[in-house]
Amino acid sequence: MTSNFPVSNDLQLPLFETPALSASGIEFDPNKDFWKLDGTATINFKKLIGTCSPRFFQKTKSIAKILVETGNSHSAKSALRQFLNLSLATSQAHSSNIDVIDCESLVAWVTAGNNRNYIAQLHIFTNVAKTFEAKLLTEEAYHYLENMKPSPINNQLEAVQLWDPTKGALRPAEDQLLATLINSAFAAGKMSLRAFFVIRMLRGFAMRPSQLAAMKVSDVRDGDSGMHIRIPMAKQRNTQLRGEFMPWKPVSAGFADIIRTYLAEEVYPVATIGSRENAPLFWTAKMRKVQPTGFDGSIIGHANADNITDIYQLAIHNLNAISPLTGEKMKLNPRRERHTYATHLAMNGAPAEEIAVNLGQTHAGSCQPYIDATIGHFQSIENVVGAHYVAVGDRFIGNVVSENKDSNEFIIVNDKLSNVGSCGSNGCSAVDCGVAPLACYTCRNFNAWEEGPHQEILDTLLEEQINRRKDNHAELAETTTNTIIAINDLIERIKQIRETRNA
Repeated sequence: MTSNFPVSNDLQLPLFETPALSASGIEFDPNKDFWKLDGTATINFKKLIGTCSPRFFQKTKSIAKILVETGNSHSAKSALRQFLNLSLATSQAHSSNIDVIDCESLVAWVTAGNNRNYIAQLHIFTNVAKTFEAKLLTEEAYHYLENMKPSPINNQLEAVQLWDPTKGALRPAEDQLLATLINSAFAAGKMSLRAFFVIRMLRGFAMRPSQLAAMKVSDVRDGDSGMHIRIPMAKQRNTQLRGEFMPWKPVSAGFADIIRTYLAEEVYPVATIGSRENAPLFWTAKMRKVQPTGFDGSIIGHANADNITDIYQLAIHNLNAISPLTGEKMKLNPRRERHTYATHLAMNGAPAEEIAVNLGQTHAGSCQPYIDATIGHFQSIENVVGAHYVAVGDRFIGNVVSENKDSNEFIIVNDKLSNVGSCGSNGCSAVDCGVAPLACYTCRNFNAWEEGPHQEILDTLLEEQINRRKDNHAELAETTTNTIIAINDLIERIKQIRETRNA
C-alpha cells in the first residue's frame, strides 16, 4: 500500500530513495505505509493517516527509517509504537489533525498509566527526532522528556526522577497521610514504642536501617541547648561501620521526649552492667533475654539492618495506608522514606550539596537526581493545565488539622468571615495584601481546618474561571488553576482522613 499523502514541493516532502536497507540487511520500501523487516518485525503507519498533517506524517517516517537503518528493527518498532500511541492520543485530545505534539498532551500520555519502559522506548524515538530537528514535539515537550531521563550517576535513582509510585518519593499528600496514621496508631496504643521510635528515626533523619542498628546511647546528646543525635556514616569499603559520623543533628522538642521515653523504658532497664554509653539503641532478642556483660565500642550485641527493617515493615503493614492519589495501598519501605526526605529537601530549595550532607553522601553529584526530579520534571508539569495534572501535581503542601486541636492564634477567614484555617507563621504578605485565603492553599505554612468551607471556595473559583473563559479572558482564568488544584487535593485528603478515622 502506498502513502495516501501526496508529495508537495511547497511542504518540501520528497519521496524517499528506494530501496532502503535495514541494519540487518533487509530491503524495504520507505514510501509504503507498511514495512516488513526482520522476522516478525513489521511497521505499520496506516493508523496515523487522517490524524496528522502531511509534514508530521513524513517526518515520523523519516525518523523511523533512520532507526531501522541504524539499529535493531524490533527496538525501532517498539520506539515507533510508543510514538504512534502518543500521536494518536494527542490527535484525539485535540479532535483535529496534529502538526506537533505539545507538552500538555505529552504529560497526559505519561500520566495515563504508561510505565517507565514505555517512556524509555519513547525516548529512543524522540532523541533521534530532536537530533535531526524533525520538530515533532514542542521545545517544552522535549525539555520535559529530557528531565525524565534516568540518572547517569546512579541508576537506582531512576525511580526518583520518574516519581515512581512504588519506588520513588511519596507525594506530599501521601506523606502527610502516613504521618497522621503513624501518630494516630501510636496514640491509640496500636503501635509499640519500639516500632514508633524506629519509624520516626527512619522518616525524620533519612537513615538506612544499618545506620540506625549501629547507633548507641552515646549518639544521643541531651543538654541545655536541646537534644542532638549523631548518625554513623554508612559502611564503605575498607572502613568500620562506626568509624565516621555525620554532623550532630538537632532533634525537635516533641521527638526528643519520645527518645527520652524510649531510652528510659527500653534501654536503661536492660543496660545495667558495663558502660551505658556504649549500649546499643537496639539489640537482638537474645541480648534482651539475658543481662549484658557489658558493652564496648563495637557493634557486638546490636540488632542488624534486617531486624530494623522487619520492625518497620510489620508496623507499617498494620496501618493499611491507602494512597489518597491512587486509591491503592501504598508500598512503603525505608528506601522510599529516604527518597521522600531528600526530595522534600529539594522541593524546599536545598542544593545538591546540602542534600548530600543530610543523607551522609560523600558526593553531591549522587544527589542531583533529586534536584532534577523537582525542578525539571515537577515544574515542567506545573506549566500544564488540565485534569491529567491533578493526579500528578499534588499541589496542597500545607497541613490538615481540626479546628478544636489548632493552637495557632492567627486565624484565616474567607470573604464571608468563615474560618478556613490558621497561619503557621502568624501572618505573612498574603494576609497583608488581602489575597488570603486563596494564596494560603499553596503555602507550606497553612493549617487548613478539616471543618473549613473549602468545597464552597472551590465551587466559587471554578465558576469564576468558567465565566472568565466565556468572556475571552483565558489567560486571566488560568491564574486560579494552581489554587483550584490545591483545594481539590486538600478536599481529597480530608476525605481520606475521615474514611481512615471511621474505619
